[in-house]
Amino acid sequence: MTGMLISILIVILSAVVGHYLCLKLYKRRDTLSEFDRLFDEAANRMCYTYGSLAEVFNSNFAGFKFDAKEPFASQWYALVQRYSDTLSDDDKRILTEFSTEIGDGDLSAQLKRIRLYQSLIKERQKSASDEVNLKAKLYRAIPFSVGLVIAILII
Repeated sequence: MTGMLISILIVILSAVVGHYLCLKLYKRRDTLSEFDRLFDEAANRMCYTYGSLAEVFNSNFAGFKFDAKEPFASQWYALVQRYSDTLSDDDKRILTEFSTEIGDGDLSAQLKRIRLYQSLIKERQKSASDEVNLKAKLYRAIPFSVGLVIAILII
């Protein structure tokens, strides 16, 4: 009886681990989608109502509002760090580089930079979607299968 309960617990825990690993893939893809949307809104705002970078990027991104009184680069870095557990190192590097390059030059140069980084984020987003399609089932199946094998060996 105890062996059966332990086996059931192992199978459940292994399924939870697989689900957690799969959720990380989905979160990365969704976070990159949100950054893509933020870049798109910022480019549109910059075209029609040019103001400070804090005003251009002020779209209440996941509860984060930019303050015009604070330096944009430090606020952007704080925003990217909020997602440090979700994003890959390359994603964080690309997003952090953006804050160092924006703000220099005229309106058209800044729009080009926003569009450039938006295209980089779109590429990362596509690779994240491909990764979800490729690995999501695998991340669910392997821990469950291992848990099932261990459960059978215990019984």
